[in-house]
Amino acid sequence: MKKSLLLVLLFFNLVSFSQIRKSAAEEVTIRLDTIENYLKGKSGMNVKLSNSIACLTGIIPKKSDGTYLGWIYYPTMEEVKLWRKWLKVNKDKLFYGVLSDNTIGYDEVIVKFEDGTTRSSYCK
Repeated sequence: MKKSLLLVLLFFNLVSFSQIRKSAAEEVTIRLDTIENYLKGKSGMNVKLSNSIACLTGIIPKKSDGTYLGWIYYPTMEEVKLWRKWLKVNKDKLFYGVLSDNTIGYDEVIVKFEDGTTRSSYCK
């Protein structure tokens, strides 16, 4: 009895977890929305958020600065539009995984191109 109850609970936990996690493309969209809201003065933002988008897309904002936190990119609305355009073209190529040797230990968003190359949202 205990074994079957445990299996049922485990099944429901797995199902509910899979429904909660957003797709990699949705995650990137949320990050872009956060950056855009910050630029419009509607909210705060994690300073490294734009770095993850720049690393993933390869579209680097013109304005940047080296700080005690590392290299920080400061995107404009024009650069956010370029990122959104990139996302529209590449959204089906995005997935979660670990490509780099990041020490944080979380899944990063990765894009896999037709030629087999990959790029992640984690800047080395």
